[in-house]
Amino acid sequence: MLTVWVPEVPSHGDANRAVLREVAHWLRVPRSSVALLGGAASRIKTVLVADLAHLPAPDSDRLRDKPKAQLPHVRPTGGDQDSRT
Repeated sequence: MLTVWVPEVPSHGDANRAVLREVAHWLRVPRSSVALLGGAASRIKTVLVADLAHLPAPDSDRLRDKPKAQLPHVRPTGGDQDSRT
């Protein structure tokens, strides 16, 4: 689970596009690899990211430490906290 902050207001999809852009940048994947699956009108979003095979394990230093310094708007918030699955 990630927490993402964006300055864009939720108007005409601007905030949703900003969230997808930040997630793609944080994961170092093309923006076209990130899609919004659910939560378009909600503060909680469900995002699909394609082509994750090249990424390190979620507990690696790259995903835990470096993005916090590089992108202050994105930070991991723990392991799999989605109890709906």
